[in-house]
Amino acid sequence: NVDLLRDRYSGTADSFCGPLKINPDEVMQDWTDLYTSKPDGLSVDGYYRDDNTPLGILDEVDRFLDESRKTCRAMAQEFLRKQKAVAFRRATVAKTGVLDMQKMVNYKWSEDIFRKTTIMPDGKNHGLLILVDWSQSMEQVMKDTIRQAIQMAMFCRMINIPFEMYSFSNVDQSRRQSYFDGRNSEIHFTDADTGEKIAGTGLIMRNYLSSRMPKQRFFDACKRVAIMSETYGWRSNLTTRYNDRLGATPLDDAIWTATNWLPKYRAENGIEVMNTLIISDG
Repeated sequence: NVDLLRDRYSGTADSFCGPLKINPDEVMQDWTDLYTSKPDGLSVDGYYRDDNTPLGILDEVDRFLDESRKTCRAMAQEFLRKQKAVAFRRATVAKTGVLDMQKMVNYKWSEDIFRKTTIMPDGKNHGLLILVDWSQSMEQVMKDTIRQAIQMAMFCRMINIPFEMYSFSNVDQSRRQSYFDGRNSEIHFTDADTGEKIAGTGLIMRNYLSSRMPKQRFFDACKRVAIMSETYGWRSNLTTRYNDRLGATPLDDAIWTATNWLPKYRAENGIEVMNTLIISDG
């Protein structure tokens, strides 16, 4: 009966836990470490440098970046025009309380003798987080996917919106070496209330593009990532840096990590409307 089943399996029943928590610093690699802190050949800068890339691919990448700048510049101009138009429609006119001497001659038959001012509504600060699926199933569309993310980053930079572009995967050379060396490098999601370890994760998120980059650093990073995009697909004869290889799809892990990371990011940048773009095949 039901009571007997309940007594027999009560010890193995699923238990409830609170919201999952993780330290984002354990799984999110910032662009400052990704590009410059490794020996030449191991960083993104060193591996995808110009003199290590065929001339034909360099020319194609330069054309893509030039066309993207033109496209994003036109998009930014259109966006700003619409933004001003919306603000103008929402504008209100108010009396200042200061007499308009040009209207004083009409004071006998009109109360409209004060100066007026147009009040423009304050716009809201926006932000964008781009998460790109770095999994094997994305290989044949990886080039287009990365380039779409580059263009989104360029657009955000032109209209001065804070943004971050992260990949999410489970490929990490240092963790792999730790495993073979017999060192435990597993990272866990924990219960936010009790601190209990709930589930391990192999998630790694790499910050390829960021609004925090200086101008020249950003455009150079766009070029390195565009060169990287040429290494994917069965037609490519270029090699991919180990940590940029495609792996699994820890989508849920990436979303949970973002929920732990975003509040601090929003506060630091004064963001009121935070948008998240996830580019994935599921």
